[in-house]
Amino acid sequence: MAERHYRINVVAEMVGISESLLRAWERRYGVVKPRRSPGGFRVYSDSDIELLKRIHQLVREGMSIGDVEMSQTNPNLVW
Repeated sequence: MAERHYRINVVAEMVGISESLLRAWERRYGVVKPRRSPGGFRVYSDSDIELLKRIHQLVREGMSIGDVEMSQTNPNLVW
């Protein structure tokens, strides 16, 4: 079964964050790198959404987004 793709407004609602916050996380921390549609719109996969949900949960629990980003890139940290 092919993986579904979603536009930013749908993803932001599913994750529980604003579109502008999602764009900031992408730009500043590179937490996800969505593909682009032929029209230039960001499109996110199911796996992107699951990752964003986990990141949002960690931030709500008190972890800074910078620490979340570092933990993704550091294999010695438990994610």
